[in-house]
Amino acid sequence: MFLLWGARTLLQILRTGTFRCPSCDSDTRYSLVQPRRWFTFFFIPIFPYRTDDEVVRCEQCQSLWDTAVLKIPTTEQLQSDLAVAARALVATSVQPLPNHAVPVALTIVSGRIA
Repeated sequence: MFLLWGARTLLQILRTGTFRCPSCDSDTRYSLVQPRRWFTFFFIPIFPYRTDDEVVRCEQCQSLWDTAVLKIPTTEQLQSDLAVAARALVATSVQPLPNHAVPVALTIVSGRIA
């Protein structure tokens, strides 16, 4: 009798999103996957016998990366952070004048000497 058995790695998708791929050097879709090793019998997966660490798979180039690559900000995140930082800079740098300085500032702007 002839029996075929072996092993196969299947990827279980845990979540998807957008990240900055170091290989593509652009913002692209990713899948957070967990590789699982399966025992196969006649090429049919029967049961998993090993689970590996989660990895990030780029949907464009299909390269696999460690999950630390998700900490790199995307272009959209950098743009929104820049807008928030610019608003914060303007809000903290513009300070109201003291009450006694307002008439002096008004007379200097209007061109009259007090």
